[in-house]
Amino acid sequence: AIAVQGDVSSYEDCQRMVNEVVAKYGKIDVLINNAAQYIRDAKVEDRPYLAMVKLNGVEFLSQFACDNGVKSIVNISSMYTVNHRNAAFATAYQAGVESFTKHFAQKYRGKVRVNGVRPGASKTDMLLDNYSSKEIEKFLDAVPDRKLIEPVEMGEVVYFMATNELLTGQIITADKGTTLHGE
Repeated sequence: AIAVQGDVSSYEDCQRMVNEVVAKYGKIDVLINNAAQYIRDAKVEDRPYLAMVKLNGVEFLSQFACDNGVKSIVNISSMYTVNHRNAAFATAYQAGVESFTKHFAQKYRGKVRVNGVRPGASKTDMLLDNYSSKEIEKFLDAVPDRKLIEPVEMGEVVYFMATNELLTGQIITADKGTTLHGE
């Protein structure tokens, strides 16, 4: 594996990143689009960049990967698309990720499998750095086992979506049943 650094909001950086991987390995087997930024109480002027990171990255990287023979793409969305939690802006751009998922699944049907995952509250630095213990406890009130999802658990779901030949154009919610409770 290699690490390729770049700004996923940039068309040129996305193209360069894909080209670097293809130059090293000759192809891309699986693309996982999981870039995100979080600014608590984002101001209106922050919104374009937040949306560009999430949406441009998915669009540009997916397009370049598809043009270079990728076999599977998994886009990471959010349970915000089914549970709005007073996050209208985040909900809108996560819905955009899901729209791109369906678009690329249709456009490359039979060539590239494109799926998405809506994770629940996961034990990531982004969550832990931006929410107080009290706020996290409130999240956990809606989680049946009262535990945050471990990143490795989400990795297992993403791996399943990336490797299962039966799935394309699917978006699954992996949130331990939290959205079943309307949370």
